[in-house]
Amino acid sequence: NQELDQLPKPVSTAEHLGDLVSHLCNCTAKTYMFLNRVQEKAPAHLDEDSLWKILSEVREFNYQEYRLTAGYQPFELEVMKDAFKQFDKDHSGQISFSELTAVLGSMNKLPKSKDEQNRLMALIRRIDDGSGELDFTE
Repeated sequence: NQELDQLPKPVSTAEHLGDLVSHLCNCTAKTYMFLNRVQEKAPAHLDEDSLWKILSEVREFNYQEYRLTAGYQPFELEVMKDAFKQFDKDHSGQISFSELTAVLGSMNKLPKSKDEQNRLMALIRRIDDGSGELDFTE
């Protein structure tokens, strides 16, 4: 199988770790910067336990990055942040319920029935951190 032949040979040194990681995950520039910091602290020769520990750290880093961006590309996040700022009328960094209502109204998406209102409130409660307002990451 050609794909298997293209995989890097077993990693025994920290300097080859980047090749392995790039084959195992969809790495961003931030992932590579994180990996460089990890490699600086890694022993020159990696045993299996060290390798798995580093791969776990990279995996966790990627997961946290993905969680923060919800899988969106940087340019997509910028467009969404700009839209968020337009609806954040008081520039608090959060959208209040009244601001959210204005947004939904401008899109002709205000919940009309009691059931729709209850579903919207349940969604807000589920994603809200308890502040009663929604920040960009929520």
